[in-house]
Amino acid sequence: YESGITVNPVVRLSKEKSIFHYASSAGLTTAAAAYYWISELYNYCPFDKKNHRYQNDLTMPIQHGIFYTQDTYPDSELFQDAEYLRRTYDPNFLLIHPMSIDNAGHQFGVNDAGYLNAAREVDMLMGLYIPDWLCQGYQIVITSDHGMDWDKLHGGTSEDERNVPLYALGK
Repeated sequence: YESGITVNPVVRLSKEKSIFHYASSAGLTTAAAAYYWISELYNYCPFDKKNHRYQNDLTMPIQHGIFYTQDTYPDSELFQDAEYLRRTYDPNFLLIHPMSIDNAGHQFGVNDAGYLNAAREVDMLMGLYIPDWLCQGYQIVITSDHGMDWDKLHGGTSEDERNVPLYALGK
C-alpha cells in the first residue's frame, strides 16, 4: 500500500527506493534482464516497447537493461540476455527475472507437470551459469516474488502464495 503499487494493473513508478537506487547512488553499476514491469517500477513508466527494450543510461536506477514484454519469452534467451549484460557491463548488481514459471502456474496450476517442468527448466539454466559466476566471485541470491495457489492464481494470503524459497550462494 505504501509503495503505491497495489496490483499488477497499476502502472506507475514506485515511490520507494529500490536496491537499484541504492546501488547506483553508491557508484555501483546496475543491470537487469527482466520483464518490462521491472523497468516500469524503476526507470520508465509507462514502458514503451519501441524505445525501452534496451536501456543504457547511467543516470537511471537500472543503468543497463534488456526488458521483454511476452510472458512466453524463453528463459534460455533471458539468461543469454543476462550473460550479455554481465560480460559487457560487469554490473555490481544484476537482476534476472524469468516469467516462465509464473506463466506455467497460471496456465496449468501448481499440481501439473507443465508447472513443474517450467521450474526444472530454470533450474537447468541456472546450472549452466551459476558455477561460472561463483568461480568469478559473484554472490548469488535466488528467490521468488510470490508462489502460486491451487486455483492458478497468486496475490492472496495462502501459505503456497506467500512462502517462497531463498537461496544465497557464494562467499
